Amino acid sequence: MSPWENALTTVARTIMGNSNQEPIPWLVVGSVASVLQGCKMDPRDLDILFPSRDYLTQYVSCVPRKAPDDEPPSITSESFSSGFEWHKVQHEVDGFLVDAVYIASGGDIPDSTAGCGVWEGGPLARTFARTVQFHDFGIQVVPLEIQLESQIRRGRQDRAEAIAAVLRTTCCDPEMLKQFLGRDHFEAWSIKLRANSP
Repeated sequence: MSPWENALTTVARTIMGNSNQEPIPWLVVGSVASVLQGCKMDPRDLDILFPSRDYLTQYVSCVPRKAPDDEPPSITSESFSSGFEWHKVQHEVDGFLVDAVYIASGGDIPDSTAGCGVWEGGPLARTFARTVQFHDFGIQVVPLEIQLESQIRRGRQDRAEAIAAVLRTTCCDPEMLKQFLGRDHFEAWSIKLRANSP
């Protein structure tokens, strides 16, 4: 089992095996979400989003400790002048980094199905989440079409191309692409996806 698979298995067991409390909703984003949907990437960390700070806190309380008297990982909070605000916990599973995050506000990051594009870290991503099978778990992931928009925005051409390669073979829905990509990105990338489709 690869390091990211081991980390995801541990996190899934931690969250889904937490029978003493209500279920914790979570969403896998980033490169692990891409790989789970067929992309060829080498994840360096596992990124998971929670819909509230309470759920993030609940997750932290059940993260396995190396020793029973170890302190749980601490939540750090950051706010920026753009209005962006997040709460984050970093911990490791056998040396592989896990970033668990609640984004309280995306500030001025565009997040809309009306032409400016859907943001991978925004509230709409959860609305459109897909469930993929990973070993014995049904894992919620952000769709590749939304990830494509996020990678284009960040100038990560290699990751955008890796996502596009999978979308070409899965015959992505043009209407979904139009909904999730910003207008400028849709024009360029829908042509690329059509031009290289089988």
